[in-house]
Amino acid sequence: MTGQHPASPATNPLGIGLAMRRAGMIALLASLNWIPAQAHAQVVDWNERLEGEVYSTIFRYYTSPPRPPEMITECLADEGDICYGGDHEDQGCFDTVGCRTEAQIIRFLERLKRAVIEEPGVPYPIAHAVYAHTRLRRTATAVDLAMECASVGWWCDLLRGLAHHHRGMPERAEEHFRRGLGGADPKLACRLAGVGELLTRHDRDSYDDLDCSARTEFEARFWWLADPMFSMPGNDRWTEHISRRFELVLHEPILWVQRGEHPRRHEASVVRRGQNDSWSRKPGRPQEQWAGKRAARYRFTPASALADGLRALSYELDGGLDDEGYTPATYGPFLELPAQFARFRQADSLLVAAATDLSGIPLGTSRTVLIASDAPESFPVVLGPVSERARPVFAAVLNAEPVVISIESMDDNRAAGRARRGLLPLSSDGLVVSDVLLLDASDAELPENRDEALALMFGKTTLPPVDEVSTYWEVYGAEEGQPVQIAISLTGGGRGILTRILRGVGILAETGAAEVSWTEPASGSVHPMALALDLSRLDAGDYELRINVLAGDGNRATTIRSFRLEG
Repeated sequence: MTGQHPASPATNPLGIGLAMRRAGMIALLASLNWIPAQAHAQVVDWNERLEGEVYSTIFRYYTSPPRPPEMITECLADEGDICYGGDHEDQGCFDTVGCRTEAQIIRFLERLKRAVIEEPGVPYPIAHAVYAHTRLRRTATAVDLAMECASVGWWCDLLRGLAHHHRGMPERAEEHFRRGLGGADPKLACRLAGVGELLTRHDRDSYDDLDCSARTEFEARFWWLADPMFSMPGNDRWTEHISRRFELVLHEPILWVQRGEHPRRHEASVVRRGQNDSWSRKPGRPQEQWAGKRAARYRFTPASALADGLRALSYELDGGLDDEGYTPATYGPFLELPAQFARFRQADSLLVAAATDLSGIPLGTSRTVLIASDAPESFPVVLGPVSERARPVFAAVLNAEPVVISIESMDDNRAAGRARRGLLPLSSDGLVVSDVLLLDASDAELPENRDEALALMFGKTTLPPVDEVSTYWEVYGAEEGQPVQIAISLTGGGRGILTRILRGVGILAETGAAEVSWTEPASGSVHPMALALDLSRLDAGDYELRINVLAGDGNRATTIRSFRLEG
């Protein structure tokens, strides 16, 4: 593959830390494999019951009602009452529990810190001190405590990852989490890294049949595709996942103190969407869990099944309440960018054309890049950034192999947008047709070659009401002078509705024709074609442009371009 790889701020103004991610690949594989460096790892009994000062502190805080006048008749988190301080236990805050005051919260946290001082090398006091400070949003103190952890090394790294993630420092969190998982108890590491709850049913059955050591490749591929922004160092969606799972592990002993446990359904929902942000109980209706969706606004994991391959890769940025969800702490809002992608052959390589239309996107002054990734931690092509252009267009030459293409944009306020597709290479044998480019037809002349076509490329496949649209594609594999039959159909609503071809081949079709065809000699092994289609009589809706090519030797090839016509 060829392309620009960021090496300095001059070529990397978005802060693309891709080179450092290559260097982290070994650590990634080690952490996901749970390799037998574990044989001499230090042991933490992470399933043990709480005891001593930590137990009594948590028991008092979560089970003892406050004395008057601190007791109130009703304490409801949805109405702004702090209950236990705003942490996960607030979901039990109804009628019988009074709100904890700021003084009580401070005493609770100070007692946990005192337990750490009394037992500096014991894993659980430091774990619950750090965890309490993160869930009560004292994140700076949580980081300080975690960095002073004197317990088992890998356990301390997990706590440092948790604290840094909640502090809004995902790169530091990822570094600590990967190091911690690399040395952790294999059973705990497997539990923290598991992604079964995030998968489509099609993938989940196969994944659940694998043991932990066999899941390495699948999980690496899953998190590669779930990375919100290739142009940002690290993968904050992954650190969020590990944080959620580690919090569940640390939360179990708190529930034991209260004589409870996690229902399996609740644990799965926390893994998918994070901790609840609502606990409304309305008569005759199920309890709401994410009314505000603060904990889970966006869906970054693929909506498609990984087993279906990159061709089927799809995302649904705004998922439902039962889907995976995550709101980034360090950037956003996050937007789905419109885009158009197309593939062409260039010698033995694949040329990908990509464009986006930012004119209707609520981003400020933004910088836009195109990134091609062919495998986890591999980003061989980075093009851009293109600044202050409403329609950035990119052309990247890649090896002829499956690839993920991502157009990413971020403005000065860190609002972000992305368009991402999985693309397969075009066949290198026989008769082949490229993808069709949809072009702005306001230029009176049709493009004569690919470069001219790229300059006119629409940045989306949803078109405004226009009388016509220009198209460009290429036919490969025919010999010069060989007759090639071209057949074009445009369908929508289940019927052929081609009106006419305006320019390019001198053919006028009858209105409503199902197909228009003609024959012409191939200009060589690469035969470029451009024509304009009349859309003036079409209603708003979804359409499919199909181009069939038949060579004189009987070889056939087809390409399809789907688009939407606005009303």
